[in-house]
Amino acid sequence: MARLFNPIIQNVDGSGEVRPGQKMLTFDAGTTTPKVTYTDAALTIPHSNPIIADANGKFPDVFLELSGYKLRFTDANDVQYLETDGVFGTPDIEDTVQQTQRITAAADQTTFNLTNSYTPGASNLIVFINGTYQYPPANYIETDSSTITFTSPLEAGDLVDVITAVQRVSGSTDASQVTYTNGVSGTVSLNVQSKFREFINVKDFGATGDGVTDDTGAFNALTSYARTQVDAGNARNTTANIIIPPGRYSISSWDLTAITDRQINILGSGAVLIANTAAKNVVDMTQSRFMKLSNLVIYSSAGVEARSGIQMGPKGTETVGNNLLENVFITGHWADAALMNLGSETTQFENCNFIQLKTNSTLYAAVFDGQSVFIPTSDYVTVTRTPGTGLSFTNNGMNGTQFRNEGGGSSVYLIKTEGFNFDASSYFLTFNNSALDLYGTGSSRNKGLYIRGQFENSQNDIPTPGNIGIRTCVRFVGDGTNTAIDGLTIESFGAQCEEFALKNDTGGGTVRISNANLRIVDLARPGAVWFDAGTGMFVDGEIFTNEADKLNLGSLNTFNGTISLNDYTALPSEPSSGSYTVYDRVNGEVYNKGTHVFVDAPGSFTPTITFATPGDLSVAYSKQTGNFYKVDKVVHFSISLAFTPTFSTASGELRISGLSPAGAVPAGQRYNFALSTMNSSWAWPAGATQSAAYIPSNSTLVRVQGIGTGAAYSVFTATELTSGAAHSIEISGTYLTT
Repeated sequence: MARLFNPIIQNVDGSGEVRPGQKMLTFDAGTTTPKVTYTDAALTIPHSNPIIADANGKFPDVFLELSGYKLRFTDANDVQYLETDGVFGTPDIEDTVQQTQRITAAADQTTFNLTNSYTPGASNLIVFINGTYQYPPANYIETDSSTITFTSPLEAGDLVDVITAVQRVSGSTDASQVTYTNGVSGTVSLNVQSKFREFINVKDFGATGDGVTDDTGAFNALTSYARTQVDAGNARNTTANIIIPPGRYSISSWDLTAITDRQINILGSGAVLIANTAAKNVVDMTQSRFMKLSNLVIYSSAGVEARSGIQMGPKGTETVGNNLLENVFITGHWADAALMNLGSETTQFENCNFIQLKTNSTLYAAVFDGQSVFIPTSDYVTVTRTPGTGLSFTNNGMNGTQFRNEGGGSSVYLIKTEGFNFDASSYFLTFNNSALDLYGTGSSRNKGLYIRGQFENSQNDIPTPGNIGIRTCVRFVGDGTNTAIDGLTIESFGAQCEEFALKNDTGGGTVRISNANLRIVDLARPGAVWFDAGTGMFVDGEIFTNEADKLNLGSLNTFNGTISLNDYTALPSEPSSGSYTVYDRVNGEVYNKGTHVFVDAPGSFTPTITFATPGDLSVAYSKQTGNFYKVDKVVHFSISLAFTPTFSTASGELRISGLSPAGAVPAGQRYNFALSTMNSSWAWPAGATQSAAYIPSNSTLVRVQGIGTGAAYSVFTATELTSGAAHSIEISGTYLTT
C-alpha cells in the first residue's frame, strides 16, 4: 500500500479560492475503468468513488494499491480541472520489503525471469521500460511468481526495471529479503539475516539488560545454542561469536563450562553483568579452553557478595587453558576474589582490572592456585578435585592488568605456578598489605616468576595512619615450614612499598630464592628497605639498585651472585656469608666478597643470523648488537637484532652466532632464556604459542624454539622466517661457561 496524500492537501482554484466539495475519481491506469482506493493502510476499508473533499476543500487520507492509477479531479459541479495518469503506490518500508531488479532486453525478447518473486494479481509489482511506466495487462502479463511476459517484443538494449514488494507476514519482515551493504567500495551486498547471524546475540534469547530482570536463563540458553554451533562444525577450533549488547544484566551464574577444542568469542560491548546471588561465580569457565572474553564489566554488590567474578580451571587434574580475557573489568565485594584462576594454563589477561572491595585482610583481588588450596565450585559440572591436589599450571601472562584490593587484603595470591609473567604495565595496589603473596613449600613452590610493574601506594601522596598503601611488594607466606622459589625476576622503578620489597612472613620457616634477578631501581617511600628476612632468607642471583643505602644485605643469611649499585660505601650492612661481587657504577670499583671470583671487563660481540644450511642467505641488519660481562664462569649477555633476510635455498634450524668471546656452554649442559621481544613477521612452529631461546651443550650458538601446551618443543627454522620481511628479536640471559 501507499499513502497518496501525506500530509492532507487543500486544493484551490486559479483565483486562490478553495474548492469545497471537489471530487477525485480513481481509475485503473490508462483506462476509464474505476479502481478502488482505501481509507486505511491495511487496504481493508474502500473509499467511495469519487472521493469528496470537505467544506475546506481537503481530501481525507487515501491509500493506494501498488499498481497504477489514473486520477481525475473535478469541482463540485463535475467540471474537470485536472487529470493525471500513471500514479502508482510505492510501498512503505514498514509494511513491505521492496526489491529492485534491472534487466537489459535482447532483440524481440518478451519473457523475463525475475530473481525476486512476487504474488501475481496482488498489486505488488511495478514495471518500467526505459523509465516509462508499463500498464498491466495492456503492456505486460503477470505470468507467474517469477516471470512476466510483455505483449509486444522489446528492442535490444531496452532497460527493464522491475520493483517487487513483498508484504510483511504478521507484522514482521523476513530479514533474508532485506539487503545490507556497508557502503565501502569493493564490498559485496549481503542480506540482513546473514549479517545478524555473524554474531549470536543474548537478547535473541530473551535477555532484557534492565538490571532488574533475572537474565540467567537467557545467558545459559545462549550458551546451549553456541555449543550446537561449534559442535556442528565437527572439527577442532570451530568458532562461535557471541555479542552482549550494552546493558545491565542481572544474573546468578553464566554457564561457560566444559567448552573444549572449540573457540567461543564473547564481545561484551561494554555490557555489565551484575551478580544477584551470593556464593556463585558470575561467570563459570570451569573445564573450558579456547575462550575469549572482551569488553565486559562484572560487578557484585556488598549485599550479594558473589564468590567470584570469573572462575576458570579444570574440574579435576586435567589440563585446560588457552583462554584470553581482554578489557574485562571485575569489581565489587567478592567472597573469595574477583578472579579465581584455579589452573587455567597458557592464559592471557590483556588490559584487565581485578578489584576486591570487601573488607577482609585474608581476601585477594586475584587468586592463581595450582595446588588446590581453593576448590572450584560449579552448578554445571561435577568437581572431582580434592584439596591439596597439585596441577600443571604454567604460562599465564598479565599485560597492562591492574590488581587492586581496597578491603585490607593483598592483591594477588600465587601457589605452584610456573612461567607466569606480569609485564611492565601491570599495576598493583592495596592498603595495609602486600602486592603479591607467594606460597610454596615442597612441590607447591612457584617457579620462573617474572614481575615487572608498578607497585602503587594510596591515591594520596602522604597516606593517613592506618590507611597506608602497599606495605610489602612481594611477601612469602606459609604454614611455618621452609619455602623456596626457583627463578624470581622483579623489575620496578619507584616501587612505592612502605616497608619492604621482599618479606619472609612464613610463620617460622626460611625463604630460599635461587636464580633471582632483582632490579628494584629505587624504593620511593621514605623508610622502606629491601629485605625483611624474618626467620631466614637465602638469595642466589643478581641485584640492581640506585639506592645502596636501602639495600640491607645484612638481613640475609646468605647471598651469592652479583650486585650492581650506585655507591658501595653507602651499603648499610652485608650478609654474613656468601660469594658475591659488588659493582659500584658511580665510583667504577669492583669488590669481591667471600670466595674469590674472576671478573672480566664488560665486552661486546656481533650476533649474526644464519641457518644450519645457509644456502643463498643474505641478511641486511638495521640493528646488530651483543653485550656481555663475565663473573668467574657466569656469563651475562644480551642480544638485540633487527634484520631482513633474503633467501630461497637456505634451510634448517635458525642459529644466532657470535657468543664465542664470552665462552661456550659446558658439555652436558643446556640453558634456556626468555625472549623479551619478537615481532609479528615470525611464523610459529606447529603447536607453538610461545617462544624461548636456548644454548645447547658445548656450543656458543643460540637457537630459538617454540613452546605450546601439550606440544613438543619445536626449533625455529628457515620455514618460520619470511624472505624479504623485517624481523626483530631480543634475548637476554645468564649461563655458565667452561
